[in-house]
Amino acid sequence: MTIKNKKDLSSSIEQLEKAINQQETILKKFDNEQLDFEQIKKLENLLIQEREKAKQVQIKINRSVLQNNSENYKERKKRTRQLIQKGALLEKYLEAKHLTVDETEQLLQIFANMINKQKPDKYKKKV
Repeated sequence: MTIKNKKDLSSSIEQLEKAINQQETILKKFDNEQLDFEQIKKLENLLIQEREKAKQVQIKINRSVLQNNSENYKERKKRTRQLIQKGALLEKYLEAKHLTVDETEQLLQIFANMINKQKPDKYKKKV
């Protein structure tokens, strides 16, 4: 199971905190009481189970973080590619290869209003 949103992440963190609290409770019982062998074995088994639950929750959280980082990386890579392609088109059609970034911006500002007013509807931003 992967964690897909903040609610799932919060739930997993709560599970982890609950498991940790249960471990602490078990250890306190162990420290404060004189227990026989059967009770000690039972508590050890409970502690092992709770640690395993905590480990599984931590694994889910780590997977979620890795998946999120991977998705963000892919989005950034896609955006970077798009910007490079648009920049290349700008240089090609406006013969702006020799211009600096500031000069390119000034050139675009000169024509922006005219272009946006005459832009066909299919190219306008949809609200």
